[in-house]
Formats: sequence, C-alpha cells, structure tokens
Amino acid sequence: MYATVHSAQAESEVISRSGAFSVVGVASSAGGLRAAGELLASLPEDFPCPVVAVQHLPSAAKFHSLLDRVWSRHTKLRVKWAEEGEPLAPGFVFVAPQDRHIIVRPGGFVHLYSGDKINGVRPAADPLFTSLAREFGARAIGVVLSGALYDGAQGAYEIAAAGGRILGQSRETAQVRDMPVAALQTGGVDFMLSPKMIAHALVALTMAPGADSWFRVWRKDGLRNPGRCSGPFDSAGLNAIVAS
Repeated sequence: MYATVHSAQAESEVISRSGAFSVVGVASSAGGLRAAGELLASLPEDFPCPVVAVQHLPSAAKFHSLLDRVWSRHTKLRVKWAEEGEPLAPGFVFVAPQDRHIIVRPGGFVHLYSGDKINGVRPAADPLFTSLAREFGARAIGVVLSGALYDGAQGAYEIAAAGGRILGQSRETAQVRDMPVAALQTGGVDFMLSPKMIAHALVALTMAPGADSWFRVWRKDGLRNPGRCSGPFDSAGLNAIVAS
C-alpha cells in the first residue's frame, strides 16, 4: 500500500502545494459516521488535499470495525486505515485505527500511538488537529462533525490560532450537537454548515482561485482557548510524541 500512496504523492506534489491548503482533518463521533459519509460523498475524485479522519470507535477488543469499507461505498476518494510512517497524499482518506491516536509528523508522515485516552476516547481528534496546526499552520483545515462532549474543540482552537480554517456541522443537521458547538464556542469556527455544504466549502477553499482570501469569518471577539482536554495532552505532550 505504501507504494500506491508514494506514487499518488509524487503525481500530486504540484497540486497539493499549489493551493492555499495542504490537509483536511475531520473529527466525528455519535451521529458522525453518517455525516462524514455524506461529506466524503460530495468531494470530487481530484480533491487536492489528503483527508485525515478520526471517528470515535469502540475498542477492537469489542468488535472489528469495517468503517473503511463503509465510507468507501460513499466516495470516489480511496479510504484506508492509516498506517504508521506512511506519507499523506491527495486522493486518500486516512482513517485513525481503533485504539490508536493519530498525529502527523514533520514532512507529512502518519504517526500512530496507543497512549492514554484523551477526552475519554482513543482515537481522539485533539491530538490530530493540534499536530496539523503545528505542521501546516494556516494551510490546515479542520472539520468538526456530530458527536457527544467536546473532543476536537481544543484542536480546532489550535488550527484557528495558527491561521487555518474550521468548519463545523450545523445544529440543525447534527444528530448530536456537542462537538461542533464546543468548537464554535472557541470562536474559531468559520462556518456551521450541513455535511454536504461543508464538502462544497472544502472544494471552494482548496480548488477555487482566491477563495482562501474571502471565504472566512472575521473573529470580532477573538479566540477562546477551551482548556478542556481530559488526559495527558498538551503542547509539551505533543512534542514528546513527535520526538519519539
């Protein structure tokens, strides 16, 4: 599989670096499996950014997830379980495996680790989003879909603070509103939209010339660090994980 990803990365090098954005991270939990499927179904085959997705899943000890196959039925992109050390590449959706957190290391390489639960879950979105903010800065986009509690809010804040964009699922369409609303409360969310409209926004941001300069909200009240992470995760923790 690495050969396929490396080949896709080489072929898409110019595309992935020519636009304003380099990567999209997606966080989802309760009600988010369907929402993410709707989003992925509306992305074109030539979508220029790799997508890295965290869906809260029960432990593999309880059941073997077929999430990669489920999402593959809905999208023209290639959906796969993320593997340690592989490079991100456009045309792929890299899904965090059960029981493993996922971050992106310098150079755009996947790192998986089985540390303590964060925000009560593993995989969690906050480590992923924070690593995207660190490695890609203003070239990162985060998407927070339906889910309980507040995973992803801290990471959404980090991406927004780095100059990236955050899109959240609208209250009207989210089966469980907690996660997108928690992200919204950081002041970092640019738009709250349906999953299909989030996909259209992603296409505009990454494929329409100049869209990055006007497709955003002026944050009048500034950003508010939620400071809610429940678990051994902060900037120092990320430094240690990246260095390991």
